[in-house]
Amino acid sequence: MSGTNLLLGVDKVESVVLGLWPNPASSTLNVTVSDASYNWHVNVVDVQGRILSSQNITSYNVNNKTFSVDVSQLPAGVYMLNMDNGSEKISKKFVRN
Repeated sequence: MSGTNLLLGVDKVESVVLGLWPNPASSTLNVTVSDASYNWHVNVVDVQGRILSSQNITSYNVNNKTFSVDVSQLPAGVYMLNMDNGSEKISKKFVRN
C-alpha cells in the first residue's frame, strides 16, 4: 500500500500551488504557479461546465512565476480556472465582478 493515501484513496497529491488575485477580478486575473517549468493549458469554465476561454501559457514573469488572464469579457459571476500541463491538473474558483 505504499504511496496510497488510505483516507482519501488517491495515489498522488498535487504538488503545484496555484494563486489567483485579485479575487474578485474585474478585468485581469493574475495567476501565480509554484512550478513554472511547464507549459500550461488554461481554461476558464462557468458553473455549467462550459469552457468560455482557453489559452496556452508558455511564458511567465521569471521572478514571480506569474501570468495574466483577461476576464474583462466575462459577465459577473463565479468561474473556475482549470490548468493542465499533461502531468498535473489544478483548478481554482474565482469571481468576476
